[in-house]
Amino acid sequence: GSSVLATEALARLNSRVRTQLVTDPLTGLLNRSGFVAAAERMRSVADRTGLPISIALIDLDKFKQVNDRQGHAAGDELLVELGREWRAELRGSEVLARFGGDEFALALVGTERSGAEDALRRLRVASPADWSVGLVEWHRGESLDRAMARADEALYRAKRGSRELRAVSSFVA
Repeated sequence: GSSVLATEALARLNSRVRTQLVTDPLTGLLNRSGFVAAAERMRSVADRTGLPISIALIDLDKFKQVNDRQGHAAGDELLVELGREWRAELRGSEVLARFGGDEFALALVGTERSGAEDALRRLRVASPADWSVGLVEWHRGESLDRAMARADEALYRAKRGSRELRAVSSFVA
């Protein structure tokens, strides 16, 4: 009787705590530790099947301005909306997480670069927010940290490039 109920209640509580440990409370997406766990599982599947994995780091453009001009509630609302819209676009072979602030990570298994670009296109269409992305293939035998560092370098180059582009286009006018 009561021990069964207590066991079930404890199991529900444990499940909730586990969910909170790996989930970003604002967006409902995975958090950094949830992403790492999911990506490592992906890696072991990919290693057995020989499928490629792509890693993308996404950073919202002008997010600080939204917070500064409209307040943090508006920034949070944008993140919640993004989380909802992006989650709806995900396929089973794609894992998306909020790393904190305005940074997101996406891991895709079984997709060549064009497949990863297609997934990023779906996210871009789903939300009007401006963002930059660094996309890399996660090499077999490479640590996740190293792949993430390379994606971060690619993201930095993309952000710098778009800033240079904006600077150039402001002179063209």
